[in-house]
Amino acid sequence: LLVFGSFGHLPFNQRGHRLFKCAKEILRYLVSLEATSFYHCISRCVRRAWLCGDDPYTGESFEHRRKWVLDRLRQLSEIFAIDICAYAILSNHYHVVLHVDSEKAKAWSERQVILQWTQLYKGNLLADRYLSGDTMSRAESAALSGLIEEWRLRLYDISWFMRCLNEHLAHKANEEQNGGHPKKYCDVYENRVVFI
Repeated sequence: LLVFGSFGHLPFNQRGHRLFKCAKEILRYLVSLEATSFYHCISRCVRRAWLCGDDPYTGESFEHRRKWVLDRLRQLSEIFAIDICAYAILSNHYHVVLHVDSEKAKAWSERQVILQWTQLYKGNLLADRYLSGDTMSRAESAALSGLIEEWRLRLYDISWFMRCLNEHLAHKANEEQNGGHPKKYCDVYENRVVFI
């Protein structure tokens, strides 16, 4: 089972109360595009699982997984408004330095947002109708506009980028190790701010 690691213990204040309820709250606090658009993210396997390379305990080689990571990074960089500045793929974890290009995503037309998003996930009925040029009511147009704006935000969100990367890798690795039966994965990762 390939599972990606988490933040560990959540910080407490002087009175012993948790400052954040969960890791996602920490990410909202850490990721500030006003401060910087560059982030160093790390995703680590847990339970002595190997992402790539040779496992000295079993003698099994997972080197082919390095290509999985590279292929998925290439694919996601074409879909998201996030550039990959640098990466390093090690035996049980990887590092990526990301540049979030929020202005690029904000400049995309509604049609472009739908096309970008549906490369990763199935669209919905309203998006399909919009793309085919069907006439929609005011309520349908308003609902679709709200959905498109949600997708636009996700397309320059580091959490969504890392989620799409980790889910894909975990699914493939779990499928490989469990004879085509994927098990549960975790999409939590570490995040560090890089000031440039």
